[in-house]
Amino acid sequence: MKRFVAALACLLLINWFTIAQTKIACIGNSITAGTAVGGTANAYPAFLQTLLGTKYVVHNDGVSTTTMLKSSDFPYWTHGMLSDVFSFLPNIITIKLGTNDTKPQNWDSHYQSFKADYNAMIDTLNGIASHPKIWLVLPVPVIQTNYGINDTALQKVIVMIKQVAAQRGLSVIDANTPLKPFPQYFSDGVHPNIAGEDTIAHVIYRALTAPTKIMAWAQTNNTNNESSIGKLCFGEFLARASMRIPKDAVGLEAYSLSGKKLFQCRVKEPTASRSLEEYGRTYASEVMYIKFTRR
Repeated sequence: MKRFVAALACLLLINWFTIAQTKIACIGNSITAGTAVGGTANAYPAFLQTLLGTKYVVHNDGVSTTTMLKSSDFPYWTHGMLSDVFSFLPNIITIKLGTNDTKPQNWDSHYQSFKADYNAMIDTLNGIASHPKIWLVLPVPVIQTNYGINDTALQKVIVMIKQVAAQRGLSVIDANTPLKPFPQYFSDGVHPNIAGEDTIAHVIYRALTAPTKIMAWAQTNNTNNESSIGKLCFGEFLARASMRIPKDAVGLEAYSLSGKKLFQCRVKEPTASRSLEEYGRTYASEVMYIKFTRR
């Protein structure tokens, strides 16, 4: 009887531990799958698992060559691991697709569908019973054109991903900017080596665990060099950006189309509106995105 009780207690403990773990599904292409570094053991999801520890379970759902575009040579929609993601019932999903979309045979004829297909992917993942939080990961830089993958199209992909994030109120993880200064981390100009994969893991780790997190990107209407801030009050500026201030937001940062941070300010202080107006006089023609942060 004692052995039975002990065995039952161990079983319940194991079940509790499994339920208590936060599950993360990493959707992506060959960079996620670790194709260029010998497989999943050397890919960023494995390093992320090490960084996060036993309270998390990180699942690698990367498939080489896959794209976000449905009309492409190898869409994640039909060649990826969506069924595995659904059955895994993750609490968090990171999407790191877009690199293979830049190939001429994919991008040149179908780039207009990229945002619609990305939104469709988000809608699909929102159907998972565990109601996961979805993070959009910006693709790593293209150091040198290879396999048809190129930086010109990638920059457009990045802009579209930020636009989707703004429209959906989703968080963005920038895996592009941190790796730009390290061309030595890329074995063929496109695929990160082990050091690059480790860097991606650290970038995602910081985003998931940092006390201050990106809440959302909001695209302004500043597409024709218009003065989208000017003397607008804080609320009017956010309305122009088609986004309300999240209740737990503490800060705001403004970025140009190229990703350069133009200014930042607090959002809960009485001087917020005045500060934004002052910055607006200087940067009104440059602001393209705003980013909210929370504690």
